[in-house]
Amino acid sequence: MLDDLKQAGYTIFYSNLYGKNWGSQEAVELAKRLCMHIRKSEILNDKFHVLAEGMGALTLLKLLKIETKFRSLVLLNPILSLGKHLEQEKEHKFFYKKLVKEIASAYDIHPDYVYEHFLQVEEDPRFPIETPIKIIHVLTGNRAYKQSSILKGYSEKWKVDQVDYNICYLVPEKKPQIGSQVLQFFGKHERFL
Repeated sequence: MLDDLKQAGYTIFYSNLYGKNWGSQEAVELAKRLCMHIRKSEILNDKFHVLAEGMGALTLLKLLKIETKFRSLVLLNPILSLGKHLEQEKEHKFFYKKLVKEIASAYDIHPDYVYEHFLQVEEDPRFPIETPIKIIHVLTGNRAYKQSSILKGYSEKWKVDQVDYNICYLVPEKKPQIGSQVLQFFGKHERFL
Protein backbone atom coordinates (compact mmCIF):
# COMPACT_ATOMS: atom_id res chain seq x y z
CA MET A 1 0.00 0.00 0.00
CA LEU A 2 2.79 2.44 0.87
CA ASP A 3 4.53 1.62 -2.41
CA ASP A 4 1.28 2.36 -4.26
CA LEU A 5 1.07 5.75 -2.55
CA LYS A 6 4.73 6.58 -3.28
CA GLN A 7 4.38 5.54 -6.94
CA ALA A 8 1.34 7.81 -7.22
CA GLY A 9 3.51 10.75 -6.08
CA TYR A 10 2.48 11.08 -2.45
CA THR A 11 4.96 12.18 0.18
CA ILE A 12 4.58 9.92 3.19
CA PHE A 13 5.30 10.81 6.80
CA TYR A 14 5.11 8.14 9.42
CA SER A 15 5.63 7.88 13.14
CA ASN A 16 4.98 4.95 15.45
CA LEU A 17 4.06 7.58 18.09
CA TYR A 18 6.01 5.92 20.91
CA GLY A 19 5.02 2.37 19.98
CA LYS A 20 2.09 0.83 21.84
CA ASN A 21 0.62 4.20 22.77
CA TRP A 22 -3.11 3.34 22.76
CA GLY A 23 -4.01 6.98 22.13
CA SER A 24 -2.02 8.39 25.05
CA GLN A 25 -1.62 12.15 25.42
CA GLU A 26 2.10 11.91 24.59
CA ALA A 27 1.24 10.26 21.28
CA VAL A 28 -1.33 12.97 20.51
CA GLU A 29 1.23 15.71 21.24
CA LEU A 30 3.79 14.02 18.99
CA ALA A 31 1.20 13.66 16.21
CA LYS A 32 0.34 17.36 16.58
CA ARG A 33 4.03 18.31 16.29
CA LEU A 34 4.37 16.06 13.23
CA CYS A 35 1.41 17.82 11.57
CA MET A 36 3.00 21.21 12.28
CA HIS A 37 6.33 20.02 10.88
CA ILE A 38 4.69 18.72 7.70
CA ARG A 39 2.89 22.00 7.12
CA LYS A 40 6.02 24.07 7.68
CA SER A 41 8.56 22.06 5.78
CA GLU A 42 6.92 19.91 3.13
CA ILE A 43 3.70 21.20 1.62
CA LEU A 44 2.28 24.41 0.28
CA ASN A 45 -1.32 23.55 1.08
CA ASP A 46 -2.11 23.28 4.79
CA LYS A 47 -4.53 20.37 4.32
CA PHE A 48 -3.30 16.82 3.84
CA HIS A 49 -4.58 13.26 3.97
CA VAL A 50 -4.25 11.08 7.07
CA LEU A 51 -4.12 7.31 7.13
CA ALA A 52 -4.43 5.66 10.57
CA GLU A 53 -4.42 1.97 11.36
CA GLY A 54 -5.62 0.07 14.42
CA MET A 55 -4.79 1.90 17.65
CA GLY A 56 -3.61 4.87 15.56
CA ALA A 57 -7.29 5.77 15.21
CA LEU A 58 -7.44 6.41 18.99
CA THR A 59 -4.66 8.98 18.62
CA LEU A 60 -6.34 10.50 15.58
CA LEU A 61 -9.66 10.90 17.41
CA LYS A 62 -7.95 12.91 20.14
CA LEU A 63 -5.94 14.87 17.59
CA LEU A 64 -9.16 15.85 15.81
CA LYS A 65 -10.26 17.73 18.93
CA ILE A 66 -7.35 20.16 18.49
CA GLU A 67 -6.48 19.81 14.80
CA THR A 68 -9.11 19.64 12.08
CA LYS A 69 -7.35 20.80 8.92
CA PHE A 70 -7.24 17.49 7.11
CA ARG A 71 -8.22 16.86 3.51
CA SER A 72 -9.50 13.33 4.20
CA LEU A 73 -9.11 10.46 6.65
CA VAL A 74 -8.65 6.76 5.94
CA LEU A 75 -8.88 4.35 8.85
CA LEU A 76 -7.73 0.74 8.47
CA ASN A 77 -9.23 -1.69 10.97
CA PRO A 78 -9.63 1.17 13.44
CA ILE A 79 -10.00 0.87 17.19
CA LEU A 80 -12.39 3.71 17.97
CA SER A 81 -13.05 3.04 21.65
CA LEU A 82 -10.54 1.74 24.15
CA GLY A 83 -13.32 0.69 26.52
CA LYS A 84 -15.05 -1.37 23.85
CA HIS A 85 -11.74 -2.84 22.74
CA LEU A 86 -10.94 -3.91 26.31
CA GLU A 87 -14.39 -5.45 26.63
CA GLN A 88 -13.92 -7.34 23.38
CA GLU A 89 -10.46 -8.63 24.38
CA LYS A 90 -11.54 -9.75 27.85
CA GLU A 91 -12.37 -13.24 26.62
CA HIS A 92 -8.81 -13.73 25.31
CA LYS A 93 -7.01 -14.03 28.68
CA PHE A 94 -3.43 -14.12 27.40
CA PHE A 95 -3.85 -11.15 25.03
CA TYR A 96 -5.98 -9.27 27.55
CA LYS A 97 -3.27 -9.29 30.24
CA LYS A 98 -0.70 -8.04 27.73
CA LEU A 99 -3.11 -5.36 26.50
CA VAL A 100 -3.80 -4.14 30.04
CA LYS A 101 -0.06 -3.86 30.74
CA GLU A 102 0.49 -1.89 27.52
CA ILE A 103 -2.37 0.51 28.29
CA ALA A 104 -1.26 0.93 31.90
CA SER A 105 2.23 1.81 30.70
CA ALA A 106 0.97 4.21 28.01
CA TYR A 107 -1.36 6.07 30.40
CA ASP A 108 0.83 5.73 33.50
CA ILE A 109 -1.87 4.10 35.62
CA HIS A 110 -1.86 0.89 37.64
CA PRO A 111 -2.95 -2.20 35.65
CA ASP A 112 -5.66 -2.98 38.22
CA TYR A 113 -7.47 0.26 37.31
CA VAL A 114 -7.24 0.11 33.51
CA TYR A 115 -10.52 -1.68 32.85
CA GLU A 116 -12.62 0.45 35.21
CA HIS A 117 -10.97 3.68 34.05
CA PHE A 118 -11.73 3.18 30.37
CA LEU A 119 -15.24 1.89 30.94
CA GLN A 120 -16.02 5.04 32.94
CA VAL A 121 -14.39 7.28 30.35
CA GLU A 122 -16.34 5.92 27.39
CA GLU A 123 -15.10 7.50 24.20
CA ASP A 124 -17.63 8.64 21.66
CA PRO A 125 -15.81 8.76 18.32
CA ARG A 126 -16.61 12.09 16.72
CA PHE A 127 -15.40 13.28 13.37
CA PRO A 128 -15.62 16.73 11.79
CA ILE A 129 -18.50 16.84 9.32
CA GLU A 130 -16.39 18.71 6.75
CA THR A 131 -13.71 15.98 6.55
CA PRO A 132 -14.53 12.92 4.43
CA ILE A 133 -13.72 9.57 6.05
CA LYS A 134 -13.23 6.10 4.64
CA ILE A 135 -13.07 3.15 7.01
CA ILE A 136 -11.61 -0.03 5.56
CA HIS A 137 -12.24 -3.06 7.69
CA VAL A 138 -10.67 -6.41 6.81
CA LEU A 139 -12.82 -9.24 8.14
CA THR A 140 -10.26 -11.70 9.49
CA GLY A 141 -11.21 -13.85 12.44
CA ASN A 142 -13.88 -13.59 15.09
CA ARG A 143 -12.57 -10.31 16.54
CA ALA A 144 -12.98 -8.54 13.21
CA TYR A 145 -16.63 -9.52 13.02
CA LYS A 146 -17.23 -8.19 16.53
CA GLN A 147 -15.42 -4.99 15.58
CA SER A 148 -17.65 -4.63 12.52
CA SER A 149 -20.76 -4.76 14.72
CA ILE A 150 -19.26 -1.97 16.84
CA LEU A 151 -18.74 0.06 13.65
CA LYS A 152 -22.38 -0.46 12.67
CA GLY A 153 -23.45 0.96 16.02
CA TYR A 154 -21.33 4.07 15.48
CA SER A 155 -22.51 4.54 11.93
CA GLU A 156 -26.07 5.23 13.09
CA LYS A 157 -24.80 8.11 15.23
CA TRP A 158 -22.60 9.42 12.41
CA LYS A 159 -25.62 9.52 10.09
CA VAL A 160 -27.46 11.71 12.59
CA ASP A 161 -24.37 13.95 12.95
CA GLN A 162 -24.16 14.15 9.12
CA VAL A 163 -20.57 12.89 9.03
CA ASP A 164 -19.26 12.23 5.50
CA TYR A 165 -18.14 8.62 5.95
CA ASN A 166 -17.94 5.39 4.02
CA ILE A 167 -17.31 1.93 5.49
CA CYS A 168 -15.79 -0.74 3.27
CA TYR A 169 -15.61 -4.35 4.45
CA LEU A 170 -13.03 -6.61 2.81
CA VAL A 171 -12.38 -10.33 3.00
CA PRO A 172 -8.69 -11.20 3.52
CA GLU A 173 -8.21 -12.22 -0.11
CA LYS A 174 -8.99 -8.64 -1.17
CA LYS A 175 -6.31 -6.99 1.04
CA PRO A 176 -4.12 -6.19 -1.98
CA GLN A 177 -6.90 -3.81 -3.13
CA ILE A 178 -6.47 -1.55 -0.11
CA GLY A 179 -3.79 0.57 -1.81
CA SER A 180 -5.93 1.28 -4.85
CA GLN A 181 -8.96 2.07 -2.67
CA VAL A 182 -6.92 4.54 -0.61
CA LEU A 183 -5.55 6.18 -3.77
CA GLN A 184 -9.01 6.47 -5.28
CA PHE A 185 -10.40 8.02 -2.08
CA PHE A 186 -7.52 10.48 -1.71
CA GLY A 187 -7.79 11.47 -5.38
CA LYS A 188 -11.50 12.06 -5.07
CA HIS A 189 -10.85 14.62 -2.32
CA GLU A 190 -8.14 16.59 -4.11
CA ARG A 191 -10.36 18.41 -6.57
CA PHE A 192 -10.33 21.62 -4.57
CA LEU A 193 -6.87 22.50 -3.36
